[in-house]
Order: sequence, then structure tokens, then C-alpha cells
Amino acid sequence: MPSKVGRAGGELPARATDSVGLKARLSAAAETKTLGLGDVGSVVTGVVKVSLLLEAITALVLALRFATTYDETWPRALWLGVFHAVSAFNNAGFALYSDSLIGFVTDPWICLPIALASWPAGEHCGLADS
Repeated sequence: MPSKVGRAGGELPARATDSVGLKARLSAAAETKTLGLGDVGSVVTGVVKVSLLLEAITALVLALRFATTYDETWPRALWLGVFHAVSAFNNAGFALYSDSLIGFVTDPWICLPIALASWPAGEHCGLADS
């Protein structure tokens, strides 16, 4: 496998899943009920791809709404969209407004994407049961 040389001269893994240790692989295999350790890398890669896709879709919906309805500039709307999408997906509960998101309680184009984005984190995407 190709590797990259880091700043300190150490080698960096070519892929994120290459740096997962045996203990983490065994734990992930047990949690996801996979048969072999090779399956863990594909599961982790799949989870990362799905997570990034869902966060990107949520961020885009929120950014469009912030820019078109609330007269935010596009850079600010994108920042608000990305921040709130990541916060919702990770169930963090952070917001960039002093009243959290109370000012948007009647706007389904803000509330629904945030609610839908927080669901996979709480439900573990159904991977453990499939």
C-alpha cells in the first residue's frame, strides 16, 4: 500500500481505515456483526460516506433557506448551513444564535432538515440491526 511521509518523518496511512488498530477492528466487528476484520474497513468507509452525504444535503437545504428567506449573504448562509447540519447530525445541540433556533420554530425548512439530520445519530443508521 502506498503511504505518505508526514512532517515528522513518520508514515501516514494511505486511507483512514488503515490506521484502525486491531482492538478497534475487533470492537467494530462485534458491534456491526460482521464476519471478518476485512469487512470492518468497508463498513467504516460506508458509514463515513453516508454521513458526509447526509450532512452535505442538510447543509445545502439550510444554506438555501438562510440565503433566500433570511437575507444572509451566501458565505454566511453556507457557514450557518454547514454548522447547523453538523451539529444536528452529531446531536450536539449547538447553535449560532443567542436564542438557539427558537426564532425558526415556525419554519419547517429549518426545523425539518435539522430534525431529520439528528435522527441517524440517535438511531445508529440501523446498521447494527441489518
